Amino acid sequence: MSAKSDKVWTVALLQANPAMAGSLFSVLDILETANRIARLTRPQRAAPFRVRLLADRADELQSFSSQPIRPTGDLEEAFDADLVLVPAIAAFTPQEVERALDSCGALIGVLRRLDTDSCRLAAWCTGNYLLAEAGHLDGRHATTAWWLCEHFRRRYPRVIVDEDSLVIHDPRVSSSGTGNGAQDLLLKLVSDLTTARLAGLVAHYMLMDTGRTSQAIYRLPLPLHNPDPVLRRAINKMRRELHGELRMEAVAADLNLSPRSLVRLFNRELGRSPQACLQELRVQEARRLLEETELPLEQILERIGYRDPSSFRRLFGRVTSCTPAEYRRRFRPGAFDAGEGAEGA
Repeated sequence: MSAKSDKVWTVALLQANPAMAGSLFSVLDILETANRIARLTRPQRAAPFRVRLLADRADELQSFSSQPIRPTGDLEEAFDADLVLVPAIAAFTPQEVERALDSCGALIGVLRRLDTDSCRLAAWCTGNYLLAEAGHLDGRHATTAWWLCEHFRRRYPRVIVDEDSLVIHDPRVSSSGTGNGAQDLLLKLVSDLTTARLAGLVAHYMLMDTGRTSQAIYRLPLPLHNPDPVLRRAINKMRRELHGELRMEAVAADLNLSPRSLVRLFNRELGRSPQACLQELRVQEARRLLEETELPLEQILERIGYRDPSSFRRLFGRVTSCTPAEYRRRFRPGAFDAGEGAEGA
């Protein structure tokens, strides 16, 4: 057995207020499950993880659903940890994130003082904002919640943002995307710090999918929180006319904009061109039809204005990281019932 599997790792979770309780407690459950399995499989050795939930002055935390969460220690205990985890802040929009960051001065200050030569750091979802504020993501690849990636990229230009990746693993600083991406991140850390066998057993007992690599499949072309009314009008026009030969000049004219102004608007708000967004809207509508109907792919393509099945499959794979058939099997209600297939996709 390797030396690393005999070590007891001190894990500190540095939680900001308010907390996303679901992902926080799923991580705590993963670590405790790893401890319990380790005790069963090697009773002569200590459990691998000693876990502390830390907060500013050990105040009672509030969850996204207003349920109280009591931490077990103060932020300063982080300096004794081998692994420091930064859970998500309960903030949904860029504006909410910025307001939350204003109240996280003490936590960010502790993170800035942590030395990645003596401990590992990892964060998920909006917790990555706290790592970025502390400077630990400068020059590194990182990810965050898919709908916040463009805001994250603008706020932290020294971070190399990968909006499609579910987990970006680095020997010293790791990150994962939104919500349940924390589970994928923790499995990787359990494997690294103990053994791949223990991580595999945790995944089996907790029914965790170990094959996920991308959050692209969940991404929507326009996040719900985007407030720009002109952008919304442009998106709505594109949606209404997906089936036709829509030209961006017509979209711009409908909004009393020049084509160049339309491109600037999309690049500023979404980080991509109007044409790229149109393609994503077509994929989004195809996803809806794959989920909600039995239509074969050829009929779906007619409804979204796409003529070439081969090129669409390539586009669909680029946006979602899977094929239309795989998507239908995974997301259509009843897809797991006996005898149902995905003909035509």
